[in-house]
Amino acid sequence: MEQIEVRGVAKSYGGGRDKVLAVSNVSLVIPRGSFVSITGESGSGKSSLLWMIGGVIRPTAGAIWVKDVNLWGLRYFGRRRFCRATFAHMHRYLNLTRYKTTLDMAMADLPKELGKEQKRQRALEMLERVGLTNRLATHPFRLSGGEQRRAALARALVTGRPIVIAEEPTGQVDPTTGLGLLALMREINIRQGTTFIVVTESPALAREATRTIRLEQGRVVYDQSRSFSQQYRP
Repeated sequence: MEQIEVRGVAKSYGGGRDKVLAVSNVSLVIPRGSFVSITGESGSGKSSLLWMIGGVIRPTAGAIWVKDVNLWGLRYFGRRRFCRATFAHMHRYLNLTRYKTTLDMAMADLPKELGKEQKRQRALEMLERVGLTNRLATHPFRLSGGEQRRAALARALVTGRPIVIAEEPTGQVDPTTGLGLLALMREINIRQGTTFIVVTESPALAREATRTIRLEQGRVVYDQSRSFSQQYRP
C-alpha cells in the first residue's frame, strides 16, 4: 500500500436546503516522498480535502488510509496518537496565544520524551534555517506576518514527522523569503523523504511540487505529476 490512499472521499456541511457538498468522491494515491500541491478557487474544497487527509476534519463518506491504517476507523484517542506521530500541521490561521517566545513556538510540538536541552537545540537549528535567530525571545505576536509563517514552518519541520500538511505555507511573505522557504521544504523533501501536501495559491510553490491537483466544485479536474533532476526516490 502507498503511504496515503484517499478512497471515494466526500465532505458536506449543513443539512436540508443549506447542505453544501464541499468535496465529492475524490480518490487519490500519494506515495512516500511526494510533494503535492492542491489548488483551486475559493470554495473549491481544497482545504476540506487537506484537513481530512491530515486527520482534522472527518469525511462524510469514503475512507483515508495512511501507512496501512484506516485513519477515520480509529477511535478518537487512537487517531490523535497516530496523527501526532505522523502529521506535522501548518494552518493558514496561526494560534499564537499559547507561546511566550518564538523559541517556545518552535519547541511546542517536539516529543515529550526529549529533554529540554535537546528540544532547545533542535528548535534553534531549525529557526536558524528559516532565518529567525535574531527573534528567539520575541513574542510571536510581535513578529511580522512573514516571520510568523517562518516560525510556523520551523515548528512543523523540526518534529521530523513523515508527512507535512500545510495551508498556504508561503503566504504573507515577500517573494524572496517565500522562495527561501520553498527551497527549505524541497531540501527536506528530497533528503529525508518527507511527504508534503500543501494547499496553495502561489504559482511558484505549485510549480515546484512533484504533483499538482486542482479542484473545482469539490472534484478533481486536473492531476499532473512532473519529474525533477533532484527529487526523493525511495
